[in-house]
Formats: sequence, C-alpha cells, structure tokens
Amino acid sequence: SAAIDNRVAKLLESLVKRGEQEYTSLRAKGEKHNMTISQCWNVLNTIAKQDEFYPEFLDMIEGSLLPLFNYLVDPTNVEFDDEMIKVIGILIKKRGGISESMRKIFPFLAKYFLKHKTVVDLLQTLNCYIFYGKSEVGKNKEWLEIIVQICIQAIRATEEPVELNRAASAILMQALIQNIGNNCLDIFLPPLLTEVINLLALPSNSNCLCQQLFNVILCSICNNSLITFLTLESHKCTKEVFTGILKQVPNLTLEYDQKVVIIGFSDILVQADAPPFIISILPQVLETVLIVMKKKTEAETKKRIKEDGKMFKTSSAEKDSSDEDEKEPDAIKMNDGEAGSSEENKPGKSYEKDPDEETLFGHFDTIRHLAKQLLGQMNKIDELNYFRNIIKFLQGKHPARAKELI
Repeated sequence: SAAIDNRVAKLLESLVKRGEQEYTSLRAKGEKHNMTISQCWNVLNTIAKQDEFYPEFLDMIEGSLLPLFNYLVDPTNVEFDDEMIKVIGILIKKRGGISESMRKIFPFLAKYFLKHKTVVDLLQTLNCYIFYGKSEVGKNKEWLEIIVQICIQAIRATEEPVELNRAASAILMQALIQNIGNNCLDIFLPPLLTEVINLLALPSNSNCLCQQLFNVILCSICNNSLITFLTLESHKCTKEVFTGILKQVPNLTLEYDQKVVIIGFSDILVQADAPPFIISILPQVLETVLIVMKKKTEAETKKRIKEDGKMFKTSSAEKDSSDEDEKEPDAIKMNDGEAGSSEENKPGKSYEKDPDEETLFGHFDTIRHLAKQLLGQMNKIDELNYFRNIIKFLQGKHPARAKELI
C-alpha cells in the first residue's frame, strides 16, 4: 500500500509539474494548448477514475491536483479547463461529499460558464456538488444564486447548440429542485419556473426539450406545490402546460421521464391547493399515471425476457462450444463453410438499436443521456410504491376525492 501510494504520488507530481511547465511555455508563445497537456490530462483523468485508489488515496490525489485546479480562478486563457471540470466532478463523487478544497473551487465554476457560454460540460460536476453536498448547498444562498443564474443564462442560450444548452439547463434545474428542500428554494422557484414557461411558449421546441421543461414543473410541484401553482396561475398558463404534458406522455420511452411523471402526477392527486383546472382533470391525471406505470412495467418485463434470452443463448453457446471442442477439428464448420456468413452479417440484415442504448448521435440522444445521468432524490424512490402510498393517503385524508377518482 505504501509502495503504491509513493508511486501514485510521484506520477501525479510529475504530471502536474509537466502540465504547469507546458502551460507556462504556451503562455510565453501566445498559445493555449498542445498535445502534451492533453496527454497529461488523459492520464490524470484515468487515475481519478480508478476505484482501487479510493478512499485511501483520495486526499493525496486531490491535493496533488490543486495547483492545476487553481487555473480556474481565471480560465480565460486556459484550454484544459474542461478536463479540470470533469476531474472535479469525479473526485466529489468518489468522496461522496464536498472537501474544503472543492468548497474554495465552487465560486469559480461561474467563470467557466461565462467563458464557454454552455452548461453541458458543467452539468455533471454541478450535479455532484448539489447531490453530494445538498445540505451545505441548501444553506448557502450565494451558491444557490450562482447555480440559479447559470440555469437562467443557459436556458436563454442563443449560441449553438441552442437546444442542447437549454435542455441541459432544464436538467440542472431538476437536479437542484429534487435535491434542495426545506423551503431553501422558495425564492428561486418563481424565476426558474418563469424561464421554463417563457421557453415553452416558443413554437420551435422539440418534444425532447419540452419533456425536460415539463419535468422541471413536475419536480417543482413535488418541492413546493403552492409556489408552483401560484407561478403557473400568475402566467395564466396552467391549462396550456398540463395539456402539453398530457399530450406528451404517450411518447415517453425514457425511464427517468416516466418516473418523474408518475411521482409528479401522484403528488398532484393529493394537493388541496391545486387550481380549478387541475381539479377538473384529476381523473385524467390518475388515468395517465396508471397508463405510464403499465407501459413501464411492460417495458421492464420485455427487457428482463430479453436479458434472460441472452443469458440462455450464452449458456447454450458455451455448451455447444464445449461439445464442439470434444470433436475432431475438421468437424468445426461455419455456415455453408464460409466465414462471416452468419445471419447477422448477411447483406440487408437490419440492425435494431435499443432505444435506451447510450449512443450519443445528435441532440436527442445527448439530452436523453444527460437526463439518465442525473443524480437526484427521485432516483431513490420506487415510483410504484410511491403511487400506492399516495392512494392510501388519499383514501385516509381525502375520502371524498378518493371516492370520485377510484
């Protein structure tokens, strides 16, 4: 252990020193980046991801990288700041909390955003700060203001890729609203919701972006339904927003989106402060929850059958392989004796991509990927049990409403 500690420490020291030397040399030449710095950060990123080094070497790794993290104080002329942001997120996740060094770094994340005008690369690191430091973030108004301002500026993005920036902002809002409770966000919810409402009014939004905007509203209902409904009513858009959500539900395929709808709609069923329009559509809200739960359950069953089928095929293949190994070598043949002539490789054979496969082609896949990576309190909730408990609560506290709905 001591030997590993010493080797890792020496490697980190060498990489950090070389990185600083390269950066100093580049500044003298009026340049910003080179291949050596990229290679240094590739190795540093790899070290930071190694589970074998944690928790024993966490403080040593974090301390060794501080000289490079200090460049975030003024990232204007630094081209490797995106690598720093990634590693900071990794270290917070490995620690499961925010260290003193990471506390000092946090305010400078706003400078990174101002430089790049995008929240996409910043999203996961900010999410780590919010998720693993939710108690601390919730009590720190200055930090909350920084995150909220980043959200607002990103959702107003005009630089390409506009839609991706706006969706990433909506996902960051969801992370904030899901994790920070105890009324800490009460003063911030109206301006955040106003930005979402204004963007939803634009006709050019894709369904994928709209769903993340709708998710913000549903998460907000779970955080503080009174403020959420008051804000929607003040903009006179409650009917339009929930008509849009109900229309969007049949298109949902992402498990995370389905979970948000189930939990958010379940909460609506028991809200005494809901506006008249919401009260009028409660039967439809309940029906929608049941439809989404059925769809989700069917998808999970199909996925299990598919996985079981793969396991059976693997087991059968291993058995066949074992049986073949016992035969003479000349008994082993390909289909028709030709290599590569299996059914999967024949011309014209179509490849069906799993809709949940994390391939990042285009903004649609990237937005789905970012949503799936979100760290929030809803991840800890079994939405089916949550719905059952809501129904029990409704029957106990609001028997008249329960009788009307069920």
